[in-house]
Amino acid sequence: MTEKDKIISIYELFRAAYSPYSTELSQSILRGKLRVERQTVMFPPQDGVAIEAQHVEAGFLKRDCAILTAFRTSRTLEQNKALNLQLRSELESFGLKPIPVDGCYREARESEASKEDSFFVYDDGTHHVRDFFTKVYQLSEKYEQDSFLYKSAGMNRTAFLISTNDDARKQVGDIKLAGRLYLNLEPVGPYTIIGATCVRFEENEPNS
Repeated sequence: MTEKDKIISIYELFRAAYSPYSTELSQSILRGKLRVERQTVMFPPQDGVAIEAQHVEAGFLKRDCAILTAFRTSRTLEQNKALNLQLRSELESFGLKPIPVDGCYREARESEASKEDSFFVYDDGTHHVRDFFTKVYQLSEKYEQDSFLYKSAGMNRTAFLISTNDDARKQVGDIKLAGRLYLNLEPVGPYTIIGATCVRFEENEPNS
């Protein structure tokens, strides 16, 4: 099996794990148990327009998207920032427009979460979905990341963490449920700040 074939097989695992959540959402809508409002906000926002919570939500719901970084706690801040610039350049070379965000995540070998400069990336429709997933996977693996967060376009608010090193695979396997998208919660646990909006993915409905 080639490296690309391996990544595609992991993408298919993700799709299989994702499917029940999409089915549950569709059934809830059909039964009238859930009302879904159509997203009318533009994403990405026009140049010069600050990213607000409504744009963030639209981005996650309208686009196949991911959050990744080159930061590692084993490196110095200077090394991490230099590698992040390199990561950004590679994302742009692939035709993506990475949005700088502030992340907080606990690495597999660490007991405490650490803050890390990260990127929110999305497919604008010019790539095949598997090519987009493959590129993000390859870059996460290249920069020795435990995982990256990935969400498919659609009203389903569920995202997964995709493992890209052995440390993460030994702990959680190839994919792990991150949870449902919530906005404007307290920056506690794994979270990402996009613009001024705190993004968290939770398996259970949070209290705050």
